[in-house]
Amino acid sequence: MAEVLSRYISKLQEKAMRKGVSVHHDLESIKHSQFVDDTSLFGEETIWEVRVIKDSLEMYANVAGQQINDKKSEIFFFNTKKDIQVKISRLLGWLVGSLPKKYLGVPLFSGSAKTALWEDLISKYRQRVDAWKHKWPSLSGRIQLIKVVLSTMPIYAMFVLKLSSKAIQALESFLKKFLWEGAKQIKIIPLISWDVACSLKEEGGVGLRGLEHHILALGTKLIWKIYRCLEKL
Repeated sequence: MAEVLSRYISKLQEKAMRKGVSVHHDLESIKHSQFVDDTSLFGEETIWEVRVIKDSLEMYANVAGQQINDKKSEIFFFNTKKDIQVKISRLLGWLVGSLPKKYLGVPLFSGSAKTALWEDLISKYRQRVDAWKHKWPSLSGRIQLIKVVLSTMPIYAMFVLKLSSKAIQALESFLKKFLWEGAKQIKIIPLISWDVACSLKEEGGVGLRGLEHHILALGTKLIWKIYRCLEKL
């Protein structure tokens, strides 16, 4: 039934009844996004557009026999006057949300990313390494754990957002310590630098990949997707 709502919202835009939010003059404006049973609606801060959104949700509720959970619904405003916020909030009957907020496991925020936003991810690193304290993996075993487990943990977040330099330093410090000291964190002098460890085996490294390389690869992939999308328009 969510597909019904999606198509109806698209029809409203085709009839110029909804504008959505424009992010680029060469791309269609964003009007909504859906993930499983979550729906995000985007629009201008006008009473007209909000009424159209409310009518479309009421239509969906009547057709699907479902009700919108007002207690779990929130509105997020950006550069909107306070009186307009109050009117829209009263019209929809939803609470006004605030940032930062986590959505689908990724922090949403306004402005530049701060290290505190990634504290949850850093905490998961600590928990995962602590769980290995009694397993005593060898150096080759720790290299594989870094490649297969630790290095892949932040990929989803990095595909959506760019990690701050401080967050990268904090995460990579865990990787460095685990590589040489293990989960017991017994002080050992590193045999090679982290940069060398992140180089190819043929170049004297161990084949690890730094988080900066992950970010560059994921960012390039995202730019390529946007480029291909523009080609199809």
